[in-house]
Amino acid sequence: MQNYTGIRELTIKDEDLQEFYEDGKKYNFYTNEFIKVFNENGEVIYLARWDGENVVQLKYKKMESDYFGDIKPLNDEQRFLFSLLQDDNQPMKLVMSPYGCGKTFISLIWALNEVNSKKSRYDSLRFIRNEIVALNSPSIGFLPADANSKMKQWALELADVLGGEDMLDVYIQQGKIKLENLGFCRGRSWDRSIIFVEECQNMSPYLLSLALSRCGRDSCFIAVGDMRQMDSEVFKKNSGVEKAVEKYKGNPLFGMVTLQRNERSEISSLADLLLED
Repeated sequence: MQNYTGIRELTIKDEDLQEFYEDGKKYNFYTNEFIKVFNENGEVIYLARWDGENVVQLKYKKMESDYFGDIKPLNDEQRFLFSLLQDDNQPMKLVMSPYGCGKTFISLIWALNEVNSKKSRYDSLRFIRNEIVALNSPSIGFLPADANSKMKQWALELADVLGGEDMLDVYIQQGKIKLENLGFCRGRSWDRSIIFVEECQNMSPYLLSLALSRCGRDSCFIAVGDMRQMDSEVFKKNSGVEKAVEKYKGNPLFGMVTLQRNERSEISSLADLLLED
């Protein structure tokens, strides 16, 4: 399991704060690493990012949804995620967390806002999931109907964010959402696209590389996942996420956020108890 989370937590004495702001290099941050600063009383006093040269104060904007209304971060880690998604200088974005922390919901809200905006560089959201291994499901070739209908059952989180399957169908018909199958993407180049990989913990380095290499001009890549929910032993032994973190941390094109706090509901958080020994 990778140790790098994309977020560094520091406790800094009041008398050392000025030095921290002026000379962050001594902390050996990775480029684009987020920083959460506590005082000696354990209070969060500053949220920032290391841009490779300086500590810069965290910046982000609220998001909007036709179905959910205004979307605002509920905790500091979500604030980091808002900032990561809204930063065009970090086109390779990795978001990891247990269930219920908001990684998929927030990332999809941002992506759908982008494909709906006339000011955005992105024309479509290309949704990828390694559905062949998901919960030991069969290949889509064994299922009836056309490719979109076959793959839609693995993309229903999109329907949840849009307000229902009917709206998902509208977005697919308009070409704003494209459900992609990794088995058919070799040789393709996706320009002006948000390439969104769900359940990225179920990908080997080869599969993650295959998806990432489809990025064309004015495209970005978002991978979300939960390392506790691998559906095959294959990916525990040969993890695309672990290798990506190892190879990309500190790369100026790469940003990562790890969420920890379940914000879905109190009853949802009870599920963790069933995973404990």
